[in-house]
Amino acid sequence: EHGNLGRSDFVLEFAGQTWVIEMKISHKQDIDINKDKDLDLAKVAADQIKEKNYGGGYRNPVLLGLVVNDEKRAITAWAFPDQDPMRVIIKKPDTEQTKEPTQEQIKEPAPTKSEEENIPPPSPRLR
Repeated sequence: EHGNLGRSDFVLEFAGQTWVIEMKISHKQDIDINKDKDLDLAKVAADQIKEKNYGGGYRNPVLLGLVVNDEKRAITAWAFPDQDPMRVIIKKPDTEQTKEPTQEQIKEPAPTKSEEENIPPPSPRLR
């Protein structure tokens, strides 16, 4: 929805709630200079929504500033107006969990004594 001061990047309606979202892109060269650039951009985005009254045409909207890092291609920070921005932690997959299991890990444990009692005798081989 356009206003005299511009418009937000996204307006989402979900479960009866309206979200007004402003998004900023952070670039690697900016992050190399200022490690908190994503947090700063999230605050700028949230403040812009409030200052330009992007949510003014909606009943009780949630105002949210998001930052997308162009190198990571992911949301790296977010902020609500009048609150401190938050960093999004992107956890890399644990390489130990993605490796194929070893033969030792695949081996079944030896049966317990009570399990041994319930094991039927081996069937005779046919010749």
